[in-house]
Amino acid sequence: RGFRGFNSQDIAYTVGGLATARRPQPELFSCLSDLLVRRDDWSDFTPQALSTTLWAYATLRHRSAPLFDAVAGIVLGHDTAATATAPRTGLRLSRFSPHDISLTLWAFAALSQPSPRLFDAV
Repeated sequence: RGFRGFNSQDIAYTVGGLATARRPQPELFSCLSDLLVRRDDWSDFTPQALSTTLWAYATLRHRSAPLFDAVAGIVLGHDTAATATAPRTGLRLSRFSPHDISLTLWAFAALSQPSPRLFDAV
């Protein structure tokens, strides 16, 4: 069955709960990263769900450069196939709350995940 049926809120709550409980699950996080990177429709993701998901990865020190690169591309509006769905999802930096921006940038910084264009955009 797996995680294919999970929506953005399911993903954010799952990884966020594990991070809050300080329960690393490397295989689960790797599986979710792979699914997210291959995702071609991000229409159910909100800035809050996205920032919470990245926060969880960083809190548990789970690196996924492909996931973070995909997210940066979506948020900035380029460099990913998922970009086509981003305009109707609200996944543009201008739609992020200050809290969502701070969680997102913290996650990139905590994992030493370079994204100069994302940081410059803020």
